Amino acid sequence: MADERTLFRRGIVSAVDEEKKKVRVYFPDLSNMVSDWLFVPQRPFEGVAKFAPFHVDAETGSADGHTHPVYISYSDSTWLPKKGVQVLVVYEYGFNSAGYVLGVIG
Repeated sequence: MADERTLFRRGIVSAVDEEKKKVRVYFPDLSNMVSDWLFVPQRPFEGVAKFAPFHVDAETGSADGHTHPVYISYSDSTWLPKKGVQVLVVYEYGFNSAGYVLGVIG
C-alpha cells in the first residue's frame, strides 16, 4: 500500500523548460536532491463565451433586462513557475514515477 506522505513534497524550482512546459525542482529536505523534469498541468487554451447582465441595480441586485457577451479566454495557456519559487510536487507511486507541480506555495 502506498504511503501518501511520501508522494507530496515541497521543493524549489531550479530550472524551467518553457518549450516542453516542464520544470526541475530541488528538495532542501532531501540534501538538495534535484528532480527529473516534472510536468506542469496547464489550463485550457480557450474558455467559453457566456452572457451576463450588463446593468445591475446596486440596491436590488436585479439586471435591467438586457445582456452582453462575456468572453472567458486565456491568451496564454502556459503557466510555469519561476526559478527560485517554492512549489508543491506530487509523485505517482512507484519507482522512477512521474511527478507533477501542483502550484506555488506562498
